[in-house]
Order: sequence, then C-alpha cells, then structure tokens
Amino acid sequence: MTLTATTSRSGESLNQPDQISEASDSQRVIAISGLLTVGMVLTGLLGWLTNTYWLRTLGSEGNSMKVNTALMLLLTGIELLRIRWYSTRPDYFLPGTVLILNLSTMAEYAFSLNLGIDQFLFTDSNANPLISPPGRPALLSCIG
Repeated sequence: MTLTATTSRSGESLNQPDQISEASDSQRVIAISGLLTVGMVLTGLLGWLTNTYWLRTLGSEGNSMKVNTALMLLLTGIELLRIRWYSTRPDYFLPGTVLILNLSTMAEYAFSLNLGIDQFLFTDSNANPLISPPGRPALLSCIG
C-alpha cells in the first residue's frame, strides 16, 4: 500500500490516513454548523419579514429571536461556510461586524443608552419593555 503525502488547506502535511479523516471530519462539522446556523437564522428573519410570530420564535413559546441576534448569527454562519469552502484563513470583516454589534448592545445595557440599532430594520411590537427595550437582543446573546 502506497501512502501519498497531501496538503490540507492550512498548509500542514497530511501523511497518515487518520489525519486525512480527521481533517475531513472537522470540515464536515464546520459545514454542518454553518448550514444549520444560516438555515435557523433565515427562518427567524422570514418571520420578521412576514410578521409571523411562530417563525420569529422558531416554534417555541418563548421570546422571539431579535433581528440583531439573527444578523450576528447569520454573519457567523456565513463566515463558517466561507472558511469551509473558500479559505481557511479568517476574514476579519464579518467577525469584526459581529464584534461591533455585540459591543454596541453591551454598551446600551451597561450605560442605559439607546444607539438606535435595536429596531433599525424592524419594529418589535411584541416585546415587553419592562424586561428589555424592544428589539434589543438579550445580554446573554452578546456574551455567549
């Protein structure tokens, strides 16, 4: 049996069958994670576009997915898919945009600000302003 040396996208040599299998498994996980994330987010955004509460909550009885949370997850899912199919080198535009949105939302909570980003695209008429400002993602969404 002859074993030929191959090179992964990151430039590391893959000489063993286990290494080749491990690389393909991680690529598969990245692809599945990206596709599931984008699919879930597009379902939530479709709920906002059609004003369908069930789609915004993804079928749960709880709170709806806020638009900013959906946008941050969408950018993250796109970055995962980009890494999987186009390049293993990270692009800093999409993660940087997510970081800016996260930090802005955390600043709104920390300093009781309203930067106008919570309902920039859609008005959240089902929110309870006693819990959090309408349209604003939960603080845990920004941290986790």
